[in-house]
Amino acid sequence: MEYLNAFEQSKMEKLIFSQDNIAVTKAQPADVLEIYHIACSVGQNKKVATKGFLMDNYASDPKFYQTKLLQNIFELKYFYVARSKSHNKIIGFLMANTKEEWLKNNEGWIDEVYWSPRFDLGNTDNFVFVDKTAVYAPFTGRGIGSILFSTLLDDAKKEGVSDVLAETIIGPEPNFASLSFRIKQNYKVAGMRYETYKGKNLTTLVYHKEI
Repeated sequence: MEYLNAFEQSKMEKLIFSQDNIAVTKAQPADVLEIYHIACSVGQNKKVATKGFLMDNYASDPKFYQTKLLQNIFELKYFYVARSKSHNKIIGFLMANTKEEWLKNNEGWIDEVYWSPRFDLGNTDNFVFVDKTAVYAPFTGRGIGSILFSTLLDDAKKEGVSDVLAETIIGPEPNFASLSFRIKQNYKVAGMRYETYKGKNLTTLVYHKEI
C-alpha cells in the first residue's frame, strides 16, 4: 500500500520543496508507523541504485522492524524526522549514532576499516555516525536529506562533536544516490570495509566530514 496516494503526492509536490514547508524535529514514539512506511518505500528486496536504498526489506516483517525503529527512537540521541508542514506528513528521517552508541552495537568497527593512509585516526575520537537516511521514494533527490543532515550537524556541533562518519555500499549493489549525496555534502573517503550481512558480502566506502 502506498504511504500517500497519487492525489496527495501531487498536492504535496507543489509545496514540499520549499525549506519553509519542512519542519525537522526529533523522532517521537507516535511517529513510528510513518517512519516505517518511509523505510518500506526505499527498503525493499529490489535495490534501485539511482534512487538510493536501505539494505533491509522492511515489508518482510512489519512487527520486527517497527519494534526495532521504536527502540531506536527511545535509545538514539540523534533521530530526526522531516515533516511537511502543509500536510502534516513525515517524508523523511535520519538516524545517527554517537560514538558510544555505534561501537556498542558494532564492537571492533574501527579496527575493521581499512583506513586511508591520509586519514587521521584522531578523527575517530569524537564522532557521530550517520546510520540511515531515508526519504519517501517519490520525493528523493529533492533536498530533503540535506535539510535533515544540516540539522544533525548543527546539533552535533553544539554538543562539541567534531567529526561525522558514514558508510555507503558500493557492492554488490552500488548505492549511487548515497554516493552523490556524500559528494554534495563534501565528505571525503576515509577508508573501506567488508562485511557479511544476511548472507551477502558487502563492500562499503567509509566517509568522513569535519563539522
